Amino acid sequence: MDKISKRYTVFTVMWVLAVFFHMIHRSDLVSGIFPVLTILAGCYALLNPAKEIRLVLFSLFHACVYLINAPNTGNHAFFAFYVDLTIIILFCLNFRNAYSKGTRNFDYLKPILISFTVILYFAAVFHKLNWNYLQPESCGGTMLLNLVLNYKIASPYFTMLSTDTITIFRYINIYSSLILEMLIPILLLWRRFAWIGCLLGILLHGALGFVYFWHFTPMLYALYILFLPDSFIDKIYEVYTRFGLVNRNIKGVILGLVFLIPILYVLKNFYPLIEMELGSFSRNTDRDWSLGFNIRSVIGWFPFLIYSAIFLYFVLSFPRTRVARSGTRLSGPYFIFPLILILNGFSPYLGLKTHQSFGMFSGLMTHGKSNNHLFMPNINIVKTQTDIVIPCKNYHTNFAKQLRWRKDEKLVFYELQKRVTELKQLGVGGIELCYWTNGRLIKTQNAELDSSLIIPISWVDKKFRIYREIPINENKCYY
Repeated sequence: MDKISKRYTVFTVMWVLAVFFHMIHRSDLVSGIFPVLTILAGCYALLNPAKEIRLVLFSLFHACVYLINAPNTGNHAFFAFYVDLTIIILFCLNFRNAYSKGTRNFDYLKPILISFTVILYFAAVFHKLNWNYLQPESCGGTMLLNLVLNYKIASPYFTMLSTDTITIFRYINIYSSLILEMLIPILLLWRRFAWIGCLLGILLHGALGFVYFWHFTPMLYALYILFLPDSFIDKIYEVYTRFGLVNRNIKGVILGLVFLIPILYVLKNFYPLIEMELGSFSRNTDRDWSLGFNIRSVIGWFPFLIYSAIFLYFVLSFPRTRVARSGTRLSGPYFIFPLILILNGFSPYLGLKTHQSFGMFSGLMTHGKSNNHLFMPNINIVKTQTDIVIPCKNYHTNFAKQLRWRKDEKLVFYELQKRVTELKQLGVGGIELCYWTNGRLIKTQNAELDSSLIIPISWVDKKFRIYREIPINENKCYY
């Protein structure tokens, strides 16, 4: 097998596993027919990961899962969807030309995904350059420390520390996270030290995965192997060849999943535990999706730790006698893919949207006349973000849950219009609203009949153009 095929094979395996980890964490394994088809397509890809069409089929089903659940998804889910979409589009564009020219889809895909990785890290760091994130009270900048401080085993020891010492730890957490997220992409692009960037990424995101975000980290692992030299891929194949029986064992597990997933999909209608742990999209439930010793821990968190240890082993043990030369360079119309991702990252400043713009717990605020970024101004090409509504203190609506509007949060008026319009389209009536806008108190008994609240909304607006709720208390967590 040539070097390109080896790297493509490894990427396919790691990308499929990354999606599986995400679906386990979000309790989405058997929540619908498309998640089931995604799992089956993933198993099909793992049985022969060198076949490009299998990854394309898997990406197609996973993209459908995203579109069904959107806009109720996060930054990493949107990023994964965009990678899936790129895989599908590139395969369709290059299906005829690729083989006639002796190149493959991965020759085009690799440089694009490398650019995606750099853009993702750039946006994550750029958004964090704001006053809220740099404060010791920042819930985003001190998230990892807060998780450790509140951890049952560790918390008794931290209570013995003084307030000043804890504050110093908070500042260390804030600035070390910024430095690491800046260093990782720089080192990844520096071919000689790409393995160090990968190592730092494992340590940072692996630590976050240990305490909470183990569904996001495997996605980065899959992207890291695009930067590592051929000797890293050769090391994987050397170990794989040495343990020849692994192939048979892995296929047995995969074939077992092919039979098990459809059975679980049927059984979840009769057994609430299966529905609760494996088939209930977690953001649509009141369940706590933090770490717990439940089914997800057994099939998700523990395997994630083992997976991280294996990946760390390969990163530390591959021979470094040669540095890989760069492969196909990104050129021509293919630049449209990273440009769209860059536009998405800058969307809060352009006024286009504030959700799924890779804020990554930054606490960035760009609504109304507010802007807490250190130097990036609000350009607001679209003026929608400047019109903010504030709920009445005592009673602001009888449809708070359906509108996803809590009394301690402000909303962009366009987002309120969109949510009221969507409820009207579902046949909901009698929507009471009480809010302040531009210094005026507005009360309505039947918001679904108010022409100022009903607007035409497209499918794209529903799925992708989303403005996050804004805390009235600016010291509250805002991601």
